[in-house]
Amino acid sequence: MTEKGKNRECVTSVWRWLAYTLVVTLIAVWSCKEASGSDTNSTLINDRAQMLVFPCATCHGTDGKKEGVVPSLNELSGEYIEAALKGFRSGERSSTIMGRQTRGYTDEEIMLIADYYSRMLCNNRQALVKKTVTSGKAAER
Repeated sequence: MTEKGKNRECVTSVWRWLAYTLVVTLIAVWSCKEASGSDTNSTLINDRAQMLVFPCATCHGTDGKKEGVVPSLNELSGEYIEAALKGFRSGERSSTIMGRQTRGYTDEEIMLIADYYSRMLCNNRQALVKKTVTSGKAAER
């Protein structure tokens, strides 16, 4: 292969890596809901959400990640979690424990729980982007 062909191949691989990184970044940014966190009301909502998810840690792990049969909540979207919790509460979705757990929650509390775990999903995606960009830089060297 000529020198010109090697350079073209190198430039093409760099552009592919940049395009991949851009797509992963856009997906992560698009799918994440950013919390303002600057006002007192959002801090109180976050504190309440942390209180509401405390019982979840017993089965689903403190960070929403659990090995085995119990689903990891930090890998599920907020919309899915909200629909699942409402399904458990209404009895539309069968369960052994979750129906009893969700019976006492209001729609607002279910929304707070779902939002709390969706932020974990967001953080996981942002970490993936950071890892992808970092590994790409390492491969570049």
